[in-house]
Amino acid sequence: MPRMSLTLRLLVVLSLSFGAARPQSRQSKETQKRADDEEVVTVRSHLVNVDVSVKDKKGNYVNDLRADDFTVFENGVRQKVEFFNPPLAGGAGAGVESAAKTARE
Repeated sequence: MPRMSLTLRLLVVLSLSFGAARPQSRQSKETQKRADDEEVVTVRSHLVNVDVSVKDKKGNYVNDLRADDFTVFENGVRQKVEFFNPPLAGGAGAGVESAAKTARE
């Protein structure tokens, strides 16, 4: 009798395992169909952002910089700066630094 019980338990576990696996395979096929129907857009970009902060000897941010003021190298090879977007006056961290000075005073 115990052997019959063990066999029955094993059959129940196996049938539940196969039953649980079956809906997953259907779901993956449906997901694959939806993925095949969607458009795929591939974009290549050679734009590299390089954030810099420039300060003078007194620690003040330098304003009015142009792309010509910078030289960028990659693996020892000079790169052309084709796009330059200066931050707001005072540099990227100017607001934070002035807030810190005000808090200390």
